[in-house]
Amino acid sequence: MLLCTAAWIGVSLFIGMTQWVGIGFIIALVVYLLVSWNIARKDMTEDTKEELEMMKKPMWRMVMLILIGIVGLPLGSQMLLDAGISLGTELNASPTVVGLTVLALGSSLPELGACVAAAVRKQSDVAMGNVLGSNIFNILGAGGVVAILAPRFGKLAGRIGQ
Repeated sequence: MLLCTAAWIGVSLFIGMTQWVGIGFIIALVVYLLVSWNIARKDMTEDTKEELEMMKKPMWRMVMLILIGIVGLPLGSQMLLDAGISLGTELNASPTVVGLTVLALGSSLPELGACVAAAVRKQSDVAMGNVLGSNIFNILGAGGVVAILAPRFGKLAGRIGQ
């Protein structure tokens, strides 16, 4: 994570976010994911008591929890967005400030929920992995996509403004 952050700062200060930098960030993310997957696949450590209990749960229950999450996440996101827009309108805040604030809050809540759940279960390694993985993905993945797409949207915005 520190290496990704240093790369982001260095590139931002000395090179700038170009499409080639974005492609490099995406390639670095893919390499990171492949290396992480390979390490996890070879992990032969013993499963914890909680993991063994989770494996004994019936499949239908796990499928139901996943379906609830798939339905609940967009519904919760829509509710958060609507509430943020209403609050911004009430406070006469600019749409940009409201959008950035709601976006920041909305993108951070799933990580917060996962960290709280891991902390309640006393799984600090899961909480730490969630924080580190999220930051790495945001820097390399989101930063890479933005660097790749920004020039295209900049030209489009210029045409719209004319």
